[in-house]
Amino acid sequence: MYQIILDRKVIKFIQTLPSKHQRQIKTYILALQEEPRPHDSQTLKDYEPYRRSDCGEYRIIYRI
Repeated sequence: MYQIILDRKVIKFIQTLPSKHQRQIKTYILALQEEPRPHDSQTLKDYEPYRRSDCGEYRIIYRI
């Protein structure tokens, strides 16, 4: 299992979202802890350790 480390800015941003979006993003981030390479994620070009994945209206960029 992987460890999730969120920047303080990310936490503040998530807190500004409507509660439905907060739940959706939190659930998705916790799922990334179990499966860090879901079928819809892609590696960012020229930024090899970073990946992106869409979660509803938002795009999550993360590093494994």
